[in-house]
Amino acid sequence: MKSVLIALALLLGGLPASAQLTAGAARVEITPDAKAMRVPLGGYAARKDAPATGVDRPIFARALVIASGTHKVGIVSVDLCFLPASIKAEVLKRTQSGGCDLTAENLLLSATHTHTAPDPLA
Repeated sequence: MKSVLIALALLLGGLPASAQLTAGAARVEITPDAKAMRVPLGGYAARKDAPATGVDRPIFARALVIASGTHKVGIVSVDLCFLPASIKAEVLKRTQSGGCDLTAENLLLSATHTHTAPDPLA
């Protein structure tokens, strides 16, 4: 939530008082099928690379894009322990191919830091 407020403050700080904002939001389930594939979990070395045995709760990726004129800011949060740096380039590539012209400077990616989700580097 704190990062959302910071991004909004940065976006709104450079806009005239009469600027009109538009926004879009989405939530997509990203839970892998632990029965169909081996899914190593992130965090807690005591697991000794033991994979997930099922799903207690689904995990999600959530996105918010706010625009004013040609200025856009994207905020993405995923239910993972952390995000590898290489993810940002792939997210930008996919958003741009889908018609959302975000730049690296205007995209904030974050992880909720849960130790009960897949390990993104495994």
